[in-house]
Amino acid sequence: MRSKADRRALSGSRAVCAAGLIAVLGSANAQPTYDILDVGDLGNGIVQSDGYGMNNLGWVVGMSQTVNQGPRGFVWNPGTGIMTPLAVLPGSEGSAGGVQNQGLGINDAGVIVGIAPVYSGSTFVAMHAAKWNGAGSAMDLTPGWPRSSRAVGISAMGEVFGTVTQANQLPLPTIWRLDGTSVSIPALSGETFTVLAACSPMGEALGQYQVSGSPFWGSFVLRADGTRVTLPIPAGHTQMTPTAINASGVAVGSLRVGTNGATKPWIWTAEGGTRLLPLGAYPQGAATAINGAGVVVGWVGGSPVQAVMWMTPDSNPVLLSSRVAQSSSTWGIIGGEGPAAINDSGWILIAGLTPPRPGRYQHAAVMVPVNPCPIFTDQPDSRSFNRCTRSVYFGAAAGARQTIAYRWRREGQEVSDGQFGGTRIRGSQTNTLLIENPTPAWAGRWVCVATNACGEVLSEEAELTYCPIDLTCDDFVDFFDFAAFVDAFEAGLPLGDFDGDGFVDFFDFQAFVEVFEAGC
Repeated sequence: MRSKADRRALSGSRAVCAAGLIAVLGSANAQPTYDILDVGDLGNGIVQSDGYGMNNLGWVVGMSQTVNQGPRGFVWNPGTGIMTPLAVLPGSEGSAGGVQNQGLGINDAGVIVGIAPVYSGSTFVAMHAAKWNGAGSAMDLTPGWPRSSRAVGISAMGEVFGTVTQANQLPLPTIWRLDGTSVSIPALSGETFTVLAACSPMGEALGQYQVSGSPFWGSFVLRADGTRVTLPIPAGHTQMTPTAINASGVAVGSLRVGTNGATKPWIWTAEGGTRLLPLGAYPQGAATAINGAGVVVGWVGGSPVQAVMWMTPDSNPVLLSSRVAQSSSTWGIIGGEGPAAINDSGWILIAGLTPPRPGRYQHAAVMVPVNPCPIFTDQPDSRSFNRCTRSVYFGAAAGARQTIAYRWRREGQEVSDGQFGGTRIRGSQTNTLLIENPTPAWAGRWVCVATNACGEVLSEEAELTYCPIDLTCDDFVDFFDFAAFVDAFEAGLPLGDFDGDGFVDFFDFQAFVEVFEAGC
């Protein structure tokens, strides 16, 4: 049997897209300029605050110091500029430390998750996974549990992802379902323990596992259907730390050799595996967040550490400090552990030093593009698919000072989520559209629409093309596809009914030859 390289050499036809998942990595062609918005604090502007999560509407959750209560979780509304403290868990209201909660994640519906202390009278019990349906009502996700638990993220549908500490003191990844039940994800054989680090809007989880031998730390993706994908670790690295996963299932994080080796940023896709992001002239770095279009943020450097973005997986890091508008130039951007989030409006959640007043304070802050109207920084790419393709993604991204709502059109008609025969559409109201089990009926011209208070902007058209002659589903149109058709035709198999009239006859052969000669 010839190798795929041999087959490519034999084939003069152009490639079609890969069967299976087609991930969006972004092809941004513009770097915006940013203003910086102060998220503030709960202490009259003179104490520290930290942001941990942000949704596509720009709402921020995190933790702030207070004047006399110690740290407390908050949610910040960019429309009003108001920071609201998160409610304490029921039963802990009167405890001195009961307010010391943290918001770690928020979805576009405004549901917040994180951790909060549980008290029995004045006695501290444990930190528990918590959920807030608005800042004023808190829910304990592990009521009565004597040990700790933690919620790290929430999907667009409202499923909560986190970890629960067991009686043996080992963590167990846990998903809290919409029906009020929870499911635990056991470690695989040979793993010491596993934890969940993040989740995507689509309900995929990103986790980390530990084993006794090298590599000591690895990462995995837990699909929405419950299957687990262990991410390959590039040779020579012994620790792989995951940080974020986007709606397209693209994950990012950091790699290290030993405990003192240089840290390197990585990105993973189902098609391309794990690869390092470019560092340019910097000795080390890490990827900390990724949005739906594949724009990655993180940090680089040694001393000092600086916050950066990667517009594409092949581009060198861009210092965020170099993209700040003159109107916000008195702010300082703290590199630290890198930006905590980047949303699909291009907003970036950072730690910043406020302008002098007269002192400077470390606050959560949001970098927002200065342009009021949406400007597409990532256009949807044209795709093609064959009979074996399971999923096709379209992705786009626009940036604006005001948050953006997205939707998709096919041939000028609005597309909605739902099941249409054997095809399922997801993400039609986001910047990442998923077409599961596509059929030729879904081919055509697709456009992403970005809308905010300023107006409506259309992306460039992307063509979705069906290639019916890639019968071997190997991404190439070549002699082997012709041979596969001839075999099916001679055997009278359904694959030989090329014109779809229910009969395998000369007209099928003629139709196949015509399309094959034209290519696709």
